[in-house]
Amino acid sequence: SSQVDVGTSVRVYLPAEQRVARDAGVDTTNLNGTQTILMVDDEDLLLTMGQTVLSTFGYKVLTANSGQKALEVLSQSKTAIDLMITDLVMPTMSGRELVEHVHRLSPQTRILCTSGFVRPSSNDHHDAMYLQKPFTSQELLVKVKNVLTSSG
Repeated sequence: SSQVDVGTSVRVYLPAEQRVARDAGVDTTNLNGTQTILMVDDEDLLLTMGQTVLSTFGYKVLTANSGQKALEVLSQSKTAIDLMITDLVMPTMSGRELVEHVHRLSPQTRILCTSGFVRPSSNDHHDAMYLQKPFTSQELLVKVKNVLTSSG
């Protein structure tokens, strides 16, 4: 439906399925960690979910809802940030811009990019450092563990 000077609304109706989405049976016994993680996303719900899941598994989690706030957290943190998880699509400062700043300010910080819209060029290195949204808590934990224990 459209209205002049108001906009257009599009409704999509999808058939419902009678199945419950569950995390695959991944062994969660070795997904714990103690590293410091900075999670950056403009969606507060994702920040809350990420902080809850990761801190439950022993990680120290800092959050920022913008690239600028992430840079402030990075510069003010008393401990080294081992991993930054950032959305690639954010207003004002994109995740790509944030990654460039972090590489200059803290080259030892590993980076994991997420997005529901953008997919980086496909190669093994980018795939290892990328998590497609939406993701489950177990997919997040497995990817974080892999990134933190990789040698690259």
